[in-house]
Amino acid sequence: MPVLMPTPDEMSRMSHAQRAKARRALWAIIRETDVYLERTVRAIENQVSFGEHIRSIARDLERIHPQDPPHVTAARRHALMEAIR
Repeated sequence: MPVLMPTPDEMSRMSHAQRAKARRALWAIIRETDVYLERTVRAIENQVSFGEHIRSIARDLERIHPQDPPHVTAARRHALMEAIR
């Protein structure tokens, strides 16, 4: 893994301009990491929201339509879980 931050010894040997450049580079990495994490969290939240929406529709349908025997319902749920993997 690459070393992103200079050691204290390396920092002491750097000029002010070099330290400023290293600082800017580190902040750029941190900002990009934040953007990546925000995008990832948003994608996960969207997936959870979509799953909850589907679950809500399924529960409404189960309430409206007559229930099938338990073995039929289990087989359908199993097929659905296999289809979404």
